[in-house]
Amino acid sequence: MQLGKNFKLYPEVATKLWDYGSCSWGEFPVQVIGSFTLRLLRKGEEEKVAQIWATGFPELFRGTYGFVLNPKSYDIFFGGEWRMFIFETEDGQIAGARILRMDFANLSAEFVLVVVLPEHRNKGLAKTVAHITDKYIEKCGVELATVSVARFHNATLKIF
Repeated sequence: MQLGKNFKLYPEVATKLWDYGSCSWGEFPVQVIGSFTLRLLRKGEEEKVAQIWATGFPELFRGTYGFVLNPKSYDIFFGGEWRMFIFETEDGQIAGARILRMDFANLSAEFVLVVVLPEHRNKGLAKTVAHITDKYIEKCGVELATVSVARFHNATLKIF
C-alpha cells in the first residue's frame, strides 16, 4: 500500500485522496523595508552573522539552535531545507536575521528563529519580516507553516 493513497482508517468514513503537491525554495529578491533590506545570507558572512546571533540572542548558547553561533555550521543555509534571511541597514550593517526550515515531503515550513540587534528593536522589523517570509513560503508551495516561541522571549510572543 502506498502511504496516503486510498488509505482508510474506518471503511464507513469517506476519505480524501492525498493531494501530491510540491514545494521548493523559489527565488527571493531583495526586499526593501523602510531603511532596511531583507535578503538571503551570502557566503563569507558566516563569522559576522554568528556574532549577530551571539549579541542579539545570547540565550541560544546551550539551546537546540545553538549551532547558529558556530559559523562552521552555516553550510546548511546554502542548499537543502534551511534558509537564513539577513536584515541589513542602508550602510550595509547587519541588523538581524531570520531562519526558516522547509519540510519538502510534508509541504510545510517552520519559522525557526529571528534575531534583531538591540539598537534596531521596536521598529516593527521582525513583524514585517515575518509577514514577508510568510508570503514567500506560501508562494514556494508550503501548505502548513508553524512557529515556536520561547516563553521568556516577550517580543516574539507579541508578534505571534
